[in-house]
Amino acid sequence: MKIISFVVQIVLCVLPLDGAPSEKVLGGTLADISSCPYQVSLRSKSNQHFCGGSIIGEQWILTAAHCLTGQSAPSIMVIVGTVTLNAGGSRYGVLEIISHPSYNTKTHANDIALLRVSSKIVFGPTVKSVTLSADRPPAGMVLTLTGWGLTRYPSDTIPNSLQTVQLTAISIAQCKASLSGHSISDNHVCTSGGVGKGACQGDSGGPLVYNNLQVGVVSWGIPCAKGYPDVFTAIASYVAWIQQSTTGRSEAM
Repeated sequence: MKIISFVVQIVLCVLPLDGAPSEKVLGGTLADISSCPYQVSLRSKSNQHFCGGSIIGEQWILTAAHCLTGQSAPSIMVIVGTVTLNAGGSRYGVLEIISHPSYNTKTHANDIALLRVSSKIVFGPTVKSVTLSADRPPAGMVLTLTGWGLTRYPSDTIPNSLQTVQLTAISIAQCKASLSGHSISDNHVCTSGGVGKGACQGDSGGPLVYNNLQVGVVSWGIPCAKGYPDVFTAIASYVAWIQQSTTGRSEAM
């Protein structure tokens, strides 16, 4: 089985930011910023989207550690407050990358990271932080994923408009059985959308949410929406690490 992280390979899978046609995500619909004002786009200095993330504080963005492999803080821009890649939103530079110290690049264990932006984010109707869940979602709970991931696979173009899709949480036991031979633990949340619904490249680092509580961060999967579970980093396993990493460090240097 082929496994991918859902990060856009910037050299190969780039959206020309000049008004590309809007497409629907695999089984999803267009998102409204009022329903996900915490969503951010991580971009290169050349304005190319490569991962998603979520606002969790005035200067803090939550994303996946694999999104930041090989990246430096000055090379990243964070865009908030928009559902389109070619227009709108506010830009923030990045002061600091904090990847989980036990992140494993081979298995994607502990695939979680923080970005400290260069100034306090200005909150408003389209820009808000999300609350982190201290509890794992039970099997059967319907969760919401948002992102700019590929709308068909394989493809070399990501959509211009943010997409949203409903996915159902499954048990870790079911996830292990479906992804036999791969590293799945209680530090993960797994979802099933069936064939035709799920995450894909470009969604990495983005939020999995229930009732305005973030329960997961997009990590990896078998591309794309072929009936295998999507794997997310479980927020509940890392709340203490997030609090420890961000407390008392919210002022720009």
